[in-house]
Amino acid sequence: MRYIFLLLIFISCSPKKDFVLGGDWKLENIFKEGEKVICKTPSGDDCPVMITSYRSDNLVFFYNNLLTYNLEGDSLFFFNEQTGKLQNAFRLKIIDDKNYSLTFIRRLKIDSTNTIDITYKSLWSKVE
Repeated sequence: MRYIFLLLIFISCSPKKDFVLGGDWKLENIFKEGEKVICKTPSGDDCPVMITSYRSDNLVFFYNNLLTYNLEGDSLFFFNEQTGKLQNAFRLKIIDDKNYSLTFIRRLKIDSTNTIDITYKSLWSKVE
């Protein structure tokens, strides 16, 4: 019985595997202000099949654009590969080793002086 107890302690104390962002990830769902975005046509322009591909040297293909990325804690930043300027900023939440979510705010200009912020959340799954 003592050995089973020691084995359980050893297993619970073993280091957890780090989350790996590399590879291809498929967009599963997207929510706008908490409401699921419903596509008018399943594979139409309003809801394309989206694959984001993370590669070595911090390169990422996002919406068919080559960018660089930097992961800092729970923040994920995409930079223009040519200019180095920030293009997108996300809050990353790891669900498990095959799923994560990105939360971001889209600022829309209403008129010359007013803007509104819309919160989006997207759910991604690892492509095997």
